[in-house]
Amino acid sequence: SLIERKNFSWSRFLSRLESTVPSKISISSVAPSFITGDVTIEGKAYSIDDLIRFIKNLQNSKYFKNAFLAEQKNASPPNVTFVITFKYQDTESK
Repeated sequence: SLIERKNFSWSRFLSRLESTVPSKISISSVAPSFITGDVTIEGKAYSIDDLIRFIKNLQNSKYFKNAFLAEQKNASPPNVTFVITFKYQDTESK
């Protein structure tokens, strides 16, 4: 809804997301749905191990729930491109 969009704190969200991202991960796209609370992110990982670490970090966060790998492709070696979706829970705005 429009109210949820206006109340959404990008700086708080990005700070929380940044705390979960390993150093060998780059994020190219972040797309939140203000209706469902789902977030889709796209990016590139140096290795599958880095990607797994990122997903585990999201799963262990109190702000990001139900993180799962929606898509993964091997890019130019040794990189892996990915799409991850999860639910964002902004506990401070409620």
